Amino acid sequence: MVMDTYNQTYLGAPEQIPTQIDESNVSPRVSLNYQWTDDLMTYATYARGFKSGGFNARSNTPLQWGPYDDMQVDSYELGMKSTWLDKRVRLNMTAFHQQLSDMQAQVNAVDPGNTQGGFSIVIQNAAEATVNGVEAELIVRLIEGLDISAGYGYIDAEYDEFNSFDINTGAISDIADDRAFEFTPKNSYNLSLNYTFPRFTDAGTLRARVDWSGSSKVYVTPKISGNDDITQDSYSLVNARISFDDVAVGDGVLSFSLWGKNLADEEYKIGGFEVDAGGGNRVGTNQWGEPRTFGFDVSYRFGSML
Repeated sequence: MVMDTYNQTYLGAPEQIPTQIDESNVSPRVSLNYQWTDDLMTYATYARGFKSGGFNARSNTPLQWGPYDDMQVDSYELGMKSTWLDKRVRLNMTAFHQQLSDMQAQVNAVDPGNTQGGFSIVIQNAAEATVNGVEAELIVRLIEGLDISAGYGYIDAEYDEFNSFDINTGAISDIADDRAFEFTPKNSYNLSLNYTFPRFTDAGTLRARVDWSGSSKVYVTPKISGNDDITQDSYSLVNARISFDDVAVGDGVLSFSLWGKNLADEEYKIGGFEVDAGGGNRVGTNQWGEPRTFGFDVSYRFGSML
């Protein structure tokens, strides 16, 4: 990526920021797998990911504009894919380790005295972070037409070092202990029941599905130590859908679906922001997920085969 200059307006006066980013990177991936039997396969994978640097175009002052560096992640994964009981049971499991370097993280700040437009959202490079986790997926055919699926994920994500440059004071400090990964719960889970009814007519197929999913406590914006207003405690959601599919109409098929989301009308946060305004004061807001919602869908797939 190459960028030479950028025009930004500060307090109504356009200002050209002369700067340049010229980056290139190689992202290798190596994977080994072994098929032990027709029903069991294991694998190991290493991959390196790259995200280019950039500029803080939403900054309020030229000082905050300065470019941030690229980030890199080295990912290691061990996994298993298997089927059991004449393929009526499918079990997949994965363990992973990720090492992130110069991780790009959002910092919310207020300009002292509000002299340059106030609130800023700035990207900075956190030095190091480590992520470890496991995931499991289970799908079982209980009886003809009835499937149950379940999933679980565990993630331990921590900053090893976070040398933060305070755009208000110019000080540099390690705030790793006061930062947490946002939108990264330690535990997440889901459970689904799917039933396809025996066909009682050639006109179409009746299906029903119920989903339950949830997670443990999660930060919905960059953590400020000692503040629980920016967290979402553990919660779960229940969704359901019943559909009549595969209705032949012309050269395609028609489907009708009646659905409900968040049937328990759970109140939960999905985002927000908060900043330290100085003097022990904080300002911010939260975004909330949709309440209990019902709907009806009609779709038509042209040229589809039954």
